[in-house]
Amino acid sequence: MGWWTDLRRRFSRRASTTPPTAAPREADRLEADLDARRHQAQQRARMHQAQDFGSYG
Repeated sequence: MGWWTDLRRRFSRRASTTPPTAAPREADRLEADLDARRHQAQQRARMHQAQDFGSYG
């Protein structure tokens, strides 16, 4: 779980320090895309888990 928080922290720090007008590098864009996909997958898994146990949360 630690690597995930490190990745999230590093990603959010880069997002906050990068000016919106600056064109993101390809690696940054790919990493952001991967992060978003992983986040969606996590939310989906959590939702399915909640449905399995019949409770949300």
